[in-house]
Amino acid sequence: MFFNKSIRAGYFFILIGLPLIFISQLSLIYDLPKSGLLIGLSSLIFILLIWGIAISQKIFLPKIKKTFWLFFVLVTLSVITSTVFSISPHISFFGSYWRQNGLVQFMFYILLFLSTIVFFSEEKENKKLHELVNYLCYGGILTGIYGIWQSLGGFGLRIYGTIGQTNSLATYLLMVLPFVFVNFLQSKNKKTNIFWGIGVFFIMTAMALTLSRAMMLGAIAIMIFLAIYYRKYLVLVLIGGLFLLLILLNIVGDYSFISDNVFLSRFLFKGWAFQSVQTRFVVWPSVVEMIQLKPFFGYGPETLAEAFQKFVNPQIFYFERLDSFMDRAHNEILDVVVNQGIFGLISYLGLIFITIKIALKKAKDPLILAGVCSLIGLFAANMFNFSISIHYALWWMIVAFLLVYKNQATRYSINFKKVILFLCAGLFTILLGLGIYFFSFKPVLADYYFAQGDLEKATRTNPNEIYYLLQAAENSINNNQLEQADS
Repeated sequence: MFFNKSIRAGYFFILIGLPLIFISQLSLIYDLPKSGLLIGLSSLIFILLIWGIAISQKIFLPKIKKTFWLFFVLVTLSVITSTVFSISPHISFFGSYWRQNGLVQFMFYILLFLSTIVFFSEEKENKKLHELVNYLCYGGILTGIYGIWQSLGGFGLRIYGTIGQTNSLATYLLMVLPFVFVNFLQSKNKKTNIFWGIGVFFIMTAMALTLSRAMMLGAIAIMIFLAIYYRKYLVLVLIGGLFLLLILLNIVGDYSFISDNVFLSRFLFKGWAFQSVQTRFVVWPSVVEMIQLKPFFGYGPETLAEAFQKFVNPQIFYFERLDSFMDRAHNEILDVVVNQGIFGLISYLGLIFITIKIALKKAKDPLILAGVCSLIGLFAANMFNFSISIHYALWWMIVAFLLVYKNQATRYSINFKKVILFLCAGLFTILLGLGIYFFSFKPVLADYYFAQGDLEKATRTNPNEIYYLLQAAENSINNNQLEQADS
């Protein structure tokens, strides 16, 4: 009982704490705290799960198609293989400073996924999956409220909430919205119905305040999917009407009441608001050129910024600053291929397809449909955007939810001596404890030193972070140049 309650508490803090946490005393205010919290909590959940299994000598495993596990293994192998053959194995292994999504972080996503599969396969816990969904919804509602407060506080035209970037906030809320909406529709109690209705309002308001076109594309994809699934073809006609309205808006877009309007100008195919889209159209051909040179295993996770320099189209500087760098292709398919190659793309698309196929067989339950909508919405939005830690963590947890929710599980007895099981559990505890120390605690502490301007302490605390070393080298060069100028 202690282990189960503790594990549920871990999920509570992941689903609510992960989107909300940021530490203003760090240099990397948003992404690094989320990465550190994810690694710490996913490790603790797995440790508690292993000890629970060792003590009870039983484990529950769901019946999941072998095809899913095949693609799961292929995805894992593609990330490992692309890291081995990476143009910068160090960055691919530890992750870039700005994104924190190398092989190390990927393995903690897998750890969280497997923990969710095993823990919620137990019949009593499977019935409590609604709690997991509610935690997800609470996190989204609180994040939306914070974003709305930002807008009211005059933080800028587009809110970024506790996620740190407008499009990332919008797509995170898009992933959560289907679950909140289902809770609103299914609630039979008047008070809870009002609560979830207000939650839907807060999330949709925050999404609108991001002015994210990627999010709108994801929302349209969800609408198209639902229209086809429920055979409500009138919805498709309405979506077609929206596209005609978009064309009309661009025809009359030169009028100042449209071009000067913050919201309406986001739908114009010209002007300052369209520059970010134009940047993508310049970047994508260069990325395709890159892929042609390393098509099978890619350049390695997190290495686009290094590899892209040789392929930069000078036109990009019409839209971006000279000191800017491109570390994502802003297209899910291109990002996967350039990082993990065609092998990685086939594995990834296969995993998505088989997951949705399995889920749709029990889609009579609205929560299952909400999970499918969440995956579809994120994938469509990422045709012009990319995922960060919060999206990856939710993606793997939603996939696990779709697989185990209302799925039959088999109880297996573990016929090993308890001494052996305790030794194995102890070994996992030591390894994951070291993982927390080296990949969660030390990077956050080092970044605190870095934000304080103490590069020596930062590099000593986290010597694996190349960004600190580069900053130290740059400072040294600048100091030498100043000394030479003075002399």
